[in-house]
Amino acid sequence: MRVFEIIAVLLATVVSVFGLDRVVFAESFQSSAALENWRMVSGREGAVFSISPNGLNLRHRNTSPGVFVESAVPVIRRGRLEFDVTVNPGADGVSNGIGLTLDLYNVSTFWHDACKDWRMYFPEPNSRRLPNYFIEPVGHRMIAPVKAGRKSHYKICFDADSDLVEFYLDDMDDPAAVRYDVSVLGHAFYQGGFLRLGSFGYAPKEYCTEIGNIVLREETPDQAETTERTLALVFDGMSSQHYPVRRLLRSIKPSNIRQYVWDSPGPFDPNTNNYRYFKLPGFASLERAEIIIFNDAPIVEDALQKKILASVEGGAKLLVMGGLYTLNRGGFAHSRLGNALPVLLDETWNLAGDGKHPVSLHPPRFQAVIYYWLKFKPAKDAEVLMTAAGAPVLFRRKLGKGSIAVFAGTALGPVEKNVFWKTSLLQEIFDCALKGSGGL
Repeated sequence: MRVFEIIAVLLATVVSVFGLDRVVFAESFQSSAALENWRMVSGREGAVFSISPNGLNLRHRNTSPGVFVESAVPVIRRGRLEFDVTVNPGADGVSNGIGLTLDLYNVSTFWHDACKDWRMYFPEPNSRRLPNYFIEPVGHRMIAPVKAGRKSHYKICFDADSDLVEFYLDDMDDPAAVRYDVSVLGHAFYQGGFLRLGSFGYAPKEYCTEIGNIVLREETPDQAETTERTLALVFDGMSSQHYPVRRLLRSIKPSNIRQYVWDSPGPFDPNTNNYRYFKLPGFASLERAEIIIFNDAPIVEDALQKKILASVEGGAKLLVMGGLYTLNRGGFAHSRLGNALPVLLDETWNLAGDGKHPVSLHPPRFQAVIYYWLKFKPAKDAEVLMTAAGAPVLFRRKLGKGSIAVFAGTALGPVEKNVFWKTSLLQEIFDCALKGSGGL
C-alpha cells in the first residue's frame, strides 16, 4: 500500500471514532508503480493505460468493449465513492466517442464525449436500447453535462438496503440524479467487490480521459443520528408563486431553503400530470430537513416518500398546500405519503365554493376570504386548525417527533386584495401548520 493510501486510512480511522465515516479503499495513481496493483482484464489493441499528473490516463481509439483494469475493494452496504475526472479532447482538439467507464459493484457510469456529459447505466434487456444505437449501453441516462479539459470532482453515494444511488458533481448540495431502484451490490455481494476502470470502446478519433484521487468510504449509522435539522425543502408546483416561502419561513435562513420545481404542463393542459421535477433532494438533505412543503405539487417516488416520512418521524414538519395539481390529482391517494396525511384521501376530487360568494376564514380576526377549497374529512387522529364556512380547511396530525399538516384552500378565484394569499392570513396558515401556534 502506498504512502497516500496509508495516511488516508489512518486519518479515516481517527475520524470514524467520532461517528463519521471510514476509508476502506484509496488510490491516488501518483506513482509509476500504481498500475501494478490493478489487474488488466483485457489488453486489446488500441487502449493504453498510463500514469499522468492527474492520475490514471486512459487513451484509446476504436477499441472493442471490455478493455479495463480492476482492483478488489471491500463490500460495504452504505457509503460513497469520490474521485476526480478530466476529459481531454483528442490530438486535433475534438472528441466524440464514448470514453471512460467506472463500475463499482452493480453501479456503472461513463463519460460520453460526443454528448459532453456524464451518464449512468444499469443492466437492462436489449429491448430497452434506443433506436439505432447499437454500441451504447442499454438503460443509460444523462446525469450532468461535463466540460472537456476541466477537472471535476464526482461523488456516488449508495445504500444497498434502500436500493439507492445518488450522483453528485463538484459542489452540488443535492444530487444531479437519483436512482431509487438499484440493486447496488448485485452479484458482487456473492463474488466480492471490484472497482473497474476502462473504455467502453467507441472513439473514432483518439482522445484521453484521466481519473485520480479515488476514495471509497463506508458511512456509519452514527452520522445520520447526530445531523442537525436546519433545512427547508420546498416542492414547487402549479400555484406555488402565490406562496413566497422565503418570506413565510421566517425561522429558516434563506440560504437553507432549497426548492425543487415541478416541470408542469402549463395552464393550457390542466388534465396532465407528468410528475417530473427538475431535481430532487438527496437523502442527506432529508435527514437535515426541519420543514418540508409541497406547494400545489405532485407526489414523488415511493422511496423518497418513505424517506420524507422518516424525516417527519425524526422531527421534521411537513405541510401540503392544496391546489389543482396535488393531493387527489397529484397522485397522493393510496400512496405511502397520502395514507399518512391528516385527511382522508380517495380518488374523488371535490372542490367546494363557486367563486360568487367568497367566505371568510376562521379565526375571524383576519379579514381574508377564500373562493375554492378541497373538501376533505379529517383522519381519525387529526386536529382541525382552521375552517371556511364551517368546513375544515387546515388539518394537522402528529407523526413521531414531527407533524403533518394539509391546507385544503386553493389559490383560485378573483385576485382581490382580501384573498387569503394576499393577506397576513397566509403567514398565519404557515405558522399554525408548522409551529403549532393559533388554531381553533
